[in-house]
Amino acid sequence: MMVVFVISDATLYIFPIILSAAAHEMGHILAIYLSKGKISKIHILPFGAQITIFNKENISYKKEIIISASGVLVNFILLLISVILNYYFDMQILLFMSFCNLSLMLINLVPIYPLDGGRILYAFLLLKLDIVKATLFSDILSLIFLVLLLSLGIYVFIVTGYNFSLLLIGVYLVFAYIVKSFIRKC
Repeated sequence: MMVVFVISDATLYIFPIILSAAAHEMGHILAIYLSKGKISKIHILPFGAQITIFNKENISYKKEIIISASGVLVNFILLLISVILNYYFDMQILLFMSFCNLSLMLINLVPIYPLDGGRILYAFLLLKLDIVKATLFSDILSLIFLVLLLSLGIYVFIVTGYNFSLLLIGVYLVFAYIVKSFIRKC
């Protein structure tokens, strides 16, 4: 995506994308820190980051929900700030910042594991159900939403003729889901 902005000489718009994504991940890191968790490693991925907690067993399901929701909360706060600033200053960059944070918020709330929405759902289910039922229910819901996301991505691509971002995210999530399932079986 950044290559497209550089090629089209829209490098000004790279900053809101990086700021929104970095703030999202910093929200998770702050929540882990406040939950007395210790981060063992951070992997930068094509669509975000994977933060591995060293003492995961010390993190309750309620704390897991808070940690997962914290990135979305940060995007919501940045969305509000950019909308308010845009109201007073009417700048295209602030409007784009609003769009970036709204997009990150909405995509991350989709209940597909490993997205934040999927993690929130799974931790919530683990509060109410045994691990087998929680995993099964989470997997079924993830698959349903993966199909919906891929279908929407295909529809948007066909209608616009060029916008393949949702389709790309959907394909990425299918591979992430397959890897997660493979790791679980090993």
